Amino acid sequence: MHTGTTSGVKGLTPTGIRVFEAIPAGGRLFSRPGEPVCMVRAYVMVEAGASDAASLLDEVLAVEHVTEAHVVAGEFDIIAEVNAGAVSDVMSTVATTIRGVEGVDDTRTYVCLE
Repeated sequence: MHTGTTSGVKGLTPTGIRVFEAIPAGGRLFSRPGEPVCMVRAYVMVEAGASDAASLLDEVLAVEHVTEAHVVAGEFDIIAEVNAGAVSDVMSTVATTIRGVEGVDDTRTYVCLE
């Protein structure tokens, strides 16, 4: 893996995620300079079952790769945004960590295509 500076790339984190020094023109991969480039974004719908969704929110927010989560009204109880370096990281986060939170009955994962 190349870790030198090229086209605004500052280097790689230990996990291989590229970090930019400055936002390139049309930079849609990250929101601020120096933040990791997230290559995969997904939205995870969480069904809390009989549990109180508000009590699960902090646990879901504490999960690695979860960047945002909100209690919502509707078919699901929580919507979480997951950003990771690969689809396998997203799926692992959902399958082992979010589904492992006590009170989570079911999840649906929607990977962004843009």
